[in-house]
Parts: sequence; structure tokens; C-alpha cells
Amino acid sequence: MKLTIKGKPEEIKNVLQAIASSKEHNEIENTVQHALSTANFALSEAEANKLQIARLNDIKSKNIVTGALSSSKDA
Repeated sequence: MKLTIKGKPEEIKNVLQAIASSKEHNEIENTVQHALSTANFALSEAEANKLQIARLNDIKSKNIVTGALSSSKDA
């Protein structure tokens, strides 16, 4: 493959800068998308953990009440 670029030095410089900038933009965008994906996953995990803790606390409080009720029946 042969690529020929014709133009004034300033025009060529501007085109090459635009190409480089576009590539950098895509790399930054990919990095940001990866970071957002990771953050969303972490938030999902945190929410799941929060729900699990709430369920465990609910079970714990029910066990305490059940234990208290059975103790009062024994008395």
C-alpha cells in the first residue's frame, strides 16, 4: 500500500493532528466506558450486599423475637 499526502505543510500538520486527536479520543472514551462499567458493577454488588444484610438483620430480629416468646412460655 502506498499513501501519498499532498498539501501545504500546515495543512498536513492539521490533518495528522486531527487523526491523532481522534485516536486519543477513542482511547479515552474506551477507558471511560470501562470505568463506568466497573463502577456500575460495583454499585450492583453493593446493592446486592445491602439487600442481603437487610435480610440477615430481618432474620436475626425474628429469631430474637421468637427466642423471647419461647422463653416467656417457659416461665
